[in-house]
Amino acid sequence: MIRSLRYIFISGIFAVLISSCSTEKNTGITRAYHNITTRYNVLFNAKESYKRGIKRAEDNKQHDYTHILPLFLYGDEATAQAVSGDMDIAAKKAGKAINLHSIKAKPKYKSGMTDKEKVFYDKKEFNKYMDDSYLLIGKSYVYRNEYTQAELTFNFMQTEFPNEPSLYEAQLWKAKTLIQKKEYHESGRLLEELRENEEFPDKKALKAELYATTADWYIRQEYYTQATDYLERAISLTRHKKTRMRYLYVLAQLYLHENDFFRASQNFKKVIRMSPPYEMAFNATINMAAAAGGSGADINDVKKQLQKMLRDSKNTEYHDQIYYALAEIELYEGNIDAGINYLHQSVKAATTNLPQKTKSYLTLADLRYEQKQYVPAQAYYDSAMVIMKPDYPNYTQITAKSQSLTALVKNLNTIQLQDSLQRVARMPENERNKLIDDIIVALQTKEQEQKEREAESQRLEQANLLNRRTPLADPTGRSQWYFYNPVTVAQGLTEFQLRWGRRTLEDNWRRKNKATAIGPDILSDNAEQTLAIDSTKTQQTKATDAYSREFYMQNLPLTDSMMVASSQIIQESLYNAGYIYNNDFHEYALAAAQYERIATQYPQSEYLISAYYNLYLLYTKMNDSANANKYKNLILTQAPESVFAKIINDPEYLQKMAKETTEVEQLYQQTYNMFYQDRFAEVVVSAENAIKRYPKETLVPNFAYLKALALGRLNTENTREAMRGEMKKFIAEYPQSELVKSAQQLIDFVDGVDPTMKQAEQVERAKSLYTYTTEGTYYFGWLLDSKEDVNQATFDLLNFNLDRYANARLEAPIRNNIDNTHIILVVKSFATLADAQNYYQTFVKTTDTHKNVRYAHTPFIISEANYQVLTTDKKVDDYIEFFNAEYLQKIGQ
Repeated sequence: MIRSLRYIFISGIFAVLISSCSTEKNTGITRAYHNITTRYNVLFNAKESYKRGIKRAEDNKQHDYTHILPLFLYGDEATAQAVSGDMDIAAKKAGKAINLHSIKAKPKYKSGMTDKEKVFYDKKEFNKYMDDSYLLIGKSYVYRNEYTQAELTFNFMQTEFPNEPSLYEAQLWKAKTLIQKKEYHESGRLLEELRENEEFPDKKALKAELYATTADWYIRQEYYTQATDYLERAISLTRHKKTRMRYLYVLAQLYLHENDFFRASQNFKKVIRMSPPYEMAFNATINMAAAAGGSGADINDVKKQLQKMLRDSKNTEYHDQIYYALAEIELYEGNIDAGINYLHQSVKAATTNLPQKTKSYLTLADLRYEQKQYVPAQAYYDSAMVIMKPDYPNYTQITAKSQSLTALVKNLNTIQLQDSLQRVARMPENERNKLIDDIIVALQTKEQEQKEREAESQRLEQANLLNRRTPLADPTGRSQWYFYNPVTVAQGLTEFQLRWGRRTLEDNWRRKNKATAIGPDILSDNAEQTLAIDSTKTQQTKATDAYSREFYMQNLPLTDSMMVASSQIIQESLYNAGYIYNNDFHEYALAAAQYERIATQYPQSEYLISAYYNLYLLYTKMNDSANANKYKNLILTQAPESVFAKIINDPEYLQKMAKETTEVEQLYQQTYNMFYQDRFAEVVVSAENAIKRYPKETLVPNFAYLKALALGRLNTENTREAMRGEMKKFIAEYPQSELVKSAQQLIDFVDGVDPTMKQAEQVERAKSLYTYTTEGTYYFGWLLDSKEDVNQATFDLLNFNLDRYANARLEAPIRNNIDNTHIILVVKSFATLADAQNYYQTFVKTTDTHKNVRYAHTPFIISEANYQVLTTDKKVDDYIEFFNAEYLQKIGQ
C-alpha cells in the first residue's frame, strides 16, 4: 500500500514537472519553473561568460597614457577581439534562455480582477528574467563593437518591457551606444531624461554609471570642465577598485588638461595610494611631475626624482616619458633650449612607444611653429604624421597644418636652391672651378678620414676578438641547423667582425665609399628642378662621378634659356609662398616679402600685377597706407583694364559680378526648364540672347549646347542637320568644355542613323584636299583593321601579285600604320589609271586573296600625289568617301 502511494506521488510530481516545462501554459507553476530555470541555469551561465569577458577586457586593455584614458573598457578593436568569444557565448546563452523559457501566453482571464491583476494580465512577457536576458545580449553587442545591433536590442526592450526596472539600465546602455556612434544630440537628450527622472533606481552602482556616462559624453566633445563635475559624482558612488582607480586617473588628466595643477596632483596621488599596476603608477608620477610647477611643488625636487627614475633599471622602457616630463618642466620654466634637448632624447628613446614618439614630435613641431621657424616645424610635423594613426586627437587639423607647411617649405627650398644655382652660375669661370674643386677636395678628405676611423676601429675590434677567440664546443652534443645553434652563431659573428669589423645595418654595408654618390645640396640634389629647366638632358647623359667638375656643373643654369627657366621657377615659388604665408598662416609681413621680390626683381613676370594687388591688400591689412597706395597706383597705371583695377575702382565690382553670375544661373535654369517642357523654339531664342548678353560667363557653353539640342528637337525638315551643324560649331568654339564629349557622341549617333550628312561632309572636305586625275602614277591600297593579322594579309597579297601580275614589276606590299585603328597595305606602282583600275577589279573578284581577313576592309586606288596628302592628313575615312564618289562608279563597281 505504501509502495503504491509513493509511486502515485512520484508520478504526480513528475507529471506536474512535465506539464510545467511548456511555455504554452501560463500558470503559477509554469512561471515558477521557468523563472527558476532561467535564473539559476541558462542566464546564470550567460552572466558568468559576460563576467569572464569583462575580466579579460580589464586584463588585456592597453592604455595610451599620452591621451585622456577612456572611462569604459569597450570601444576599441583590440578589446572587442579579446572579449569576442566570451561575449558571443554570453549572448548565445541569453538567447537560449529566451527561446526556451519566454512565456508569451496569457494566464486565464478572471472576472473582477484588481488593477494590479489587470496590469499583470496586460504584460507581453511573463518570465521576469527575460528583460535581463535581452539586456545582457545588448551589452554583449556593445563590447563587440556591434552598435547597430545593440541599439536595436535596447529599442526592443523599450517596447517589450516598458514597466520593468531594467529599462533604465537599458536606456543608459543605449546612450552609451549612441555615444560610440557619435550621435551626441540624441545621447545627450537621453542622458538628461535619465538624470531628471525621479524614478531612476536608487542603486549606487547604476547611478555611478549614469554619471560616468555623462562625463564620457562631455569628454568626447572636449567639454572637460563640465565632465569633471559628473566624474566626481561617479567616483563618490563607485566601489569597484579598478573602475574607481581608472575614474580617478581620468579625473586627474582632465584637471591637468584644464591647467588645474593642484587638483590634478591631488588626484594622481590618490591613484598612486591605491597601489595601481606599475604602468599606471609610473604615468601618474610622470604627470605629477608635469603638474609640479602649477601645483606648488618644489620643481628641483621633482627634477631630482625624475633623474633618479632615469637611473632605475626597471624604468628603461619608460625613458621616453621621463624625458618628456623633464622637457615639460624646462619649458614651464622658460628654458626652451633645455626643453627641446629633452624632447629630442624622448624621441630617440621612444623605439616602441609610438604614441609617445608622436606626442614628442608634435610638441617639437608646435614649439618651432610658435617660434615661426616653419622649416624645422614642417620636418617635425612630417615625422609625426608618418607614425600618427587616423584616430589621433585633432588628426584632421594636424594633417592640414602639416600639408600647408610642406607646401610652404617646398617652395622656400626651391627658391633657395635656384638662387644658389644662379649665384654659382654667374661666378667667373675660374672662381666657379675653384669652388667645385674645393668641394671635391673636402669630399675626398672626409672619405679618407672615415676610412681611417673604420680601419682603426676594425683593428681594435680584431685585437679584442683574437684575445677571446677560442674554439667553442656545443655542450648539448647535438647537430643543429646553423641559426638554431648559439655556438656556431657566436663563431660566425666573430669571423664576420674579424673580417669586416662592426658594420651598421644598412644598404650596401660592404661599400665604404658611400659618400661618392653624394654632393653638396646646392649643386647636385635638384634632379627634379633640373629636368624642369632643361628637359633636353636625359639620365643617360648625366655625369655620375662625384669627383668630376661635370657632376656639379650639369645642374647649373649656364645658358640663357636655363637661366630664364630657373627664374620662372623662382617666381612661381615666390608667389606660392606668399599665398601660403598670407592665407594659411596669416603672416602678412612674410607674405609681402615674397611678393615684393617679384615686384622688384622680376618686372616682366606674369605674376607681377597679381603680386601688386596682393601687396595692396597686405599693406592695407598692416595699416601701411603709403605702401598700399603705392601698389594701388601701380595697378591703375600699368594695368587699368585688369580685374584688379576694376575691383580697386569699384569696391562693389565683385558684388556686381556675383549678381550677374546669379542672373545668368537663373536664366540658365529657366532655359533648362523650357527644354524639359518641350518649348524648344523658346530655348533657342533664350540661349542666343544669353550668349549675346553674357559672352564672358562660364555658362555660355552650356547655353550653346542647349541651343544645339533644342534645334534637334524642332519639327522641321532639317532638324538633324541643324543639330549636327550646331554641335560641330559648339565643339569648334568651346573645345575645352566638359560637354564636348557629349556633343561628339550626339554627332556620332546622328551619323549612325543617317550617314549621308557625314559622308557629304567628308566628300566636301576631301575635295578640298584631293584631286581627281587620269594622269600620273597610281597606287593600290588595302585598308585593314589594326587588329587584323597583317602578316597573313601581306602574304596573301604577295601571292596574289605573283599569281596574277608576275610580269608587272610591282613592289612588295608596304605597311603604313595610317592611324591608331587602321593599317594600309600599299602596292606600287601603276603607270596609268587604267592599270590601277584593272588591278582593283581583279583583286575584288579574287575572293581567295581576302578569305583570311576577319574584320571590315576596303580596297582602293589612289594617285601618287593624293597618297602624299593622305599620309600627312591621316584621315583615311575622308579619302575613302572621296574614292567612292570620284572613282568607284567610273571603275564600274
